[in-house]
Amino acid sequence: MAWKGECSFIDEGVVFRGAVADNRPHRHASLQLTLGMDGPVTILEVARGGPIRAVSGPALVVRPDVVHALQPGPRVLLALLAPQTRLAQRILRDADEDGVARLSPDLVAGIDANGCLVDSLNGLRERSPATPALDERLQRALAVLDSTRSPGAIGRAAAFAGLSPSRLRALAQVQLEVPLARWGMLRRLQRASRALSRGASLAEAATDAGFADQAHLTRHMRRSFGITPATVAALVRDIGERFVQDGE
Repeated sequence: MAWKGECSFIDEGVVFRGAVADNRPHRHASLQLTLGMDGPVTILEVARGGPIRAVSGPALVVRPDVVHALQPGPRVLLALLAPQTRLAQRILRDADEDGVARLSPDLVAGIDANGCLVDSLNGLRERSPATPALDERLQRALAVLDSTRSPGAIGRAAAFAGLSPSRLRALAQVQLEVPLARWGMLRRLQRASRALSRGASLAEAATDAGFADQAHLTRHMRRSFGITPATVAALVRDIGERFVQDGE
């Protein structure tokens, strides 16, 4: 069974709608929303040193940095949201503290699973303007880190924000719920995915995102999302094709 469906990039990350296939236990810096379109969905939470916990429901939320696996099944709407965004921060604030939990009916009501994919979370965005933004120092540091890949970037970002590197890491852990290094990996994988959507080869996408080679990209894609770059390429290629058609 293969992943089959459609993807769209959004300001906060990416949204997928379609059938779910195999994915190995993984963890990423994103906040994950999963809504079942043909029935309940099930996600396994793999606790460090503890038992596997199965959570089922019409819609589930996975907090950043939680090891999990989405069980294959019928169609879902799946959104991966960068943790620094207002939308992700609102959901983190309101969701249960469990690593995997049911999404509240109020938030489920803000998701349009059957309409235009890129607009599917508009109802949630309307509920998030009052969400406090991240600490301004962290925002400044993340902007620096997002614009550079050179060695020593964390030190420069911390200095720009008026923080020590250790204080910056601690602040990121509290507000993003993920180590700063894993947030940086998320951004690199996002760049690789966008390159793939534009038709880049796996090797070209790896180079574009700062990975040593295609194998390096594959290892981190599996660890972060439980699937290979080839699977990601098949899902996101249609985004680039639609963009070209719309441009014509």
